Amino acid sequence: MKAEGKVNFASLHDLRRTFGSRWAKLVKPAVLMRLMRHENIQTTMAYYVDLDCDEIAEDLWQSSAVSVPLAPAGEGCGGREK
Repeated sequence: MKAEGKVNFASLHDLRRTFGSRWAKLVKPAVLMRLMRHENIQTTMAYYVDLDCDEIAEDLWQSSAVSVPLAPAGEGCGGREK
């Protein structure tokens, strides 16, 4: 509850967005498109498949046998800030 006595709530859209965001990390975009019942893969890609380059780099390094330190967050991917 909020300090003013108001109750926080999640709208149906909030729940749908959370569902899509969580599954986006676990399934391929085509599968997520069907789960979200999108007609077009571009909708799925634009709103739910967020390919963060730092996360991709970390996943690649974790799955490889090479032990090389990663650049600090925000310094990878050409030095762009998040």
